[in-house]
Amino acid sequence: MIKFTATRIVPSECSGTMVGSGWFSVSHHWVASKKLRRVCTGHWFRIRSGSATIFRVLRFNAALEHDPNLQSGEIVLDYDGWLELSDFAEDTSKRLPVELEEARWYEYLHCIVKHPDPAYRLSGWLGIISVALGVLGIILGLLAFWPR
Repeated sequence: MIKFTATRIVPSECSGTMVGSGWFSVSHHWVASKKLRRVCTGHWFRIRSGSATIFRVLRFNAALEHDPNLQSGEIVLDYDGWLELSDFAEDTSKRLPVELEEARWYEYLHCIVKHPDPAYRLSGWLGIISVALGVLGIILGLLAFWPR
């Protein structure tokens, strides 16, 4: 788990890696091991600030600042995610305390249905409905063989 006070950088103003909807970027210095950085890139992470939690896919950016002594650094995050992390406050601060932790397997369903891009949400819901209908078909098929 990584805890620090994050300063939001607007994705369009960030140099280096472009971060789209559903992604976020932090400095590569927050994860010491190069192997672990390579493993973490592209994985879903839970970003928590206070009582609010969002899920985004991690990408590292060497151009972002960080200060491990003060536990502060920059984060590139979409505006919708930042609003949700600040609990939709009227006066949104540019700095928030955040915790980053890799999403657990049972949180992936939440990642799909709460994705900021509507196309991903739609395809996620269609996938969930397809799996549910497939399970229902298997159950009904097995019921046909049930002795009467």
